Amino acid sequence: MIEAIALLLMASTHPAEQPGDPPQETIDFFGRRKLCAEMGPEEHWREGERREARRLACDRLPAEERDIRARYADSPAVIAWLSRDPHDFRLGVVMVSSWDGPPPALVRRVEQTGVAMQSGDPYRLVMEDDGRGETRITASYGDLQPRTFVLDNGPFPQIDLASAIVMLGTRAPRDGLIVRLRYGYIRGYCSLVIEEDDRPKLSIDFGREAIEA
Repeated sequence: MIEAIALLLMASTHPAEQPGDPPQETIDFFGRRKLCAEMGPEEHWREGERREARRLACDRLPAEERDIRARYADSPAVIAWLSRDPHDFRLGVVMVSSWDGPPPALVRRVEQTGVAMQSGDPYRLVMEDDGRGETRITASYGDLQPRTFVLDNGPFPQIDLASAIVMLGTRAPRDGLIVRLRYGYIRGYCSLVIEEDDRPKLSIDFGREAIEA
């Protein structure tokens, strides 16, 4: 499960009056201070508010504020935040994302069949990691018989067979099947997002006359 949370909290004051966002390590304090203030006077709290106050550690806020004032005494922006009404606390934009789920599967064998987009000629691709340091890649397309390229995984650790992109042309000047694979480390779900995959890339060209990598 991928969880993405976007908090778009716009300032309620004029931009010229709004200090910059406080240091990241103080944001928890300011957020808790705001939530505690929104519960109103302690004498009006019900049991639910009391539980929430314990969770937020509202009683520790004065001591934390003293520590922050001492630590950031030379930071006018932080002192300005401390001097504001707790209800006024706002941030510009905070993006929080997390990955929560089982580890990704390690793909050992992939088989593809398809056709060239322009000509309709068929192709077949089989990639298999033997788990002992070699990956065998067999391809055929058009009127060519299957040919195999054996890849030494040593220079290309963590070959990700699930990242394969196939490009195919069966007419001059582009007559060949190209397989592009990512390697280097496991990226989990991000390996499915091409534009965000910054791992090194390996290209293997099954041309009509030769295989090149």
